[in-house]
Amino acid sequence: MNQHWRTRLRSSGWSFLVALSLVTGCQTAPKATTTVPPTKETVGATQSVVPGSVPKDQGTKTRPADPSRQAFPRTVNDQLGRSVDIPVAPQRIASAYHMATSSLLALGQEEHLVGVEKHSGKRALYGALSPQFGKIAQIGSGKEVHLEELARLKVDLLVVPARLKEQIPALEALKIPVVAINPESFQEQFSALTLLGEATGSVARADELVRWMQNANEETRLAVSGGKRPKVYLAGNKSPLSTAGKKMLQSEMLTLAGGQNVARELEDAYWADLSKEQLIAYAPEVILIVPNATYSKDDLLKDPLLKDVPAIRNGRIHQMPKLLEMMDAPVPASVVGTRWMAHVLHPEKVSDADFNRMVQGFYKTFYGIDHVGTK
Repeated sequence: MNQHWRTRLRSSGWSFLVALSLVTGCQTAPKATTTVPPTKETVGATQSVVPGSVPKDQGTKTRPADPSRQAFPRTVNDQLGRSVDIPVAPQRIASAYHMATSSLLALGQEEHLVGVEKHSGKRALYGALSPQFGKIAQIGSGKEVHLEELARLKVDLLVVPARLKEQIPALEALKIPVVAINPESFQEQFSALTLLGEATGSVARADELVRWMQNANEETRLAVSGGKRPKVYLAGNKSPLSTAGKKMLQSEMLTLAGGQNVARELEDAYWADLSKEQLIAYAPEVILIVPNATYSKDDLLKDPLLKDVPAIRNGRIHQMPKLLEMMDAPVPASVVGTRWMAHVLHPEKVSDADFNRMVQGFYKTFYGIDHVGTK
């Protein structure tokens, strides 16, 4: 990966937190103002930063090595409640889970990734970071890890989704530390990032990312507070009759963005399938379609059985932009996806310009990407 990107990825800042605490402490003006952290490399004099901007001297120096890189061996507790011993600071990391890979990249671990999930060559974020990323070995998916490929890579840390818990004993038989994550709520996502920071020796970076995300979510909450909360239906990837129940991060995103998830009573831990009659009974005022849907807005508009659904009758159907990754997924960019939802549900309070500033600030600060198209 090119040196320019590595330098950019490591750049970040700290001084915005003081200013942000003063802003959010006032609890005024419902209009959102995206506060994204400056990427000041030096620890010293603070620098005034316009919301969403990045100081001109960004990238002139790399951040100092994280002291936690030296704190090995160490034991971490993963999100299955397992104690995992990690004998050395990981130099060769594998991730079988897109959400974990995106998080590891935000934590600056790109140089240590030697194995990733399948279809990695199709992920726009990875390609934007380096054209070489598609050549990294693919070790499986969130459903299964290929043991032979993993053994060949000789990794010293593997990250998997918690739903692979039945395969973990076979993975541990390879004498590899295996950490499981389950980021299906914002709090679980923050905990997963903290866990990955401890497991990889990037604790300071993880702390910074978590604070950024928490502050972004608080800004969104304050921006939409006090307004009417429309009834919202989130249509999933494979079908408009697939939706997110209360156990999924997407439901929490809708609530934080100032909406009411009409399917919030569903107990499914994954996308739930509905009938058209159930969608009609929900009577959503707004329908949001996830970025990677295999159908279009027109499929809903042209269905005669759904014509009286308020959102369809009034043309309030919106598809999330893809950007560089799926913003509705439990990746760090989910806070950006939440801001998009707030913009669509409450455009009078959260502007398109505000959403764009957050996008640019987030990807610049944590991935070193200079510009991201938002249309």
